[in-house]
Amino acid sequence: MARGIARAVSFGGRATTGWCSYRRVTVAVCLGNLVAALLVLRSSPPPPLSPRLLPTVNSEVVQTVHYTEEQIRRVEESIRIRREAEPVELVEKLKKVFAREEKRRKELPLVLKQKISYDIIQRLQDLGDNSSLAQQREVVESWRAEKLKDIKSASCSNQSNLDISSEETSM
Repeated sequence: MARGIARAVSFGGRATTGWCSYRRVTVAVCLGNLVAALLVLRSSPPPPLSPRLLPTVNSEVVQTVHYTEEQIRRVEESIRIRREAEPVELVEKLKKVFAREEKRRKELPLVLKQKISYDIIQRLQDLGDNSSLAQQREVVESWRAEKLKDIKSASCSNQSNLDISSEETSM
């Protein structure tokens, strides 16, 4: 009995019988898997080598593909037709147009963004807490339509009846 207690204390408090602990069985299974994997790798045939990777005595051995004159002429004609079909002038003009648009489109100043945000938030707060998403969208859309109408009328009559400057209106 004392021998069993001594064994239990020496192996972390668990009584074990002989060699069969979980740790030892796990190590044995892993070693068995490793041996099996090595045997499978050893018995498998080597991968085929490509002719370019084989060592040659004469390093000038080069595999070439021979094309007929007709095939070469067709390839050159195909390349020429593809180059002619590219709308080079159109692409150049579009790049210029997009570059001009990017220059025109400037980042809105932070002050203007804040002014717009506060205006929209004020309208949403006036709507109330019990408003639906559709009502909120309708209020924001009406605000947008109102501002667009104000901007159009200000730009047509060259007057600024808005609370934003003419510089901000042009943006």
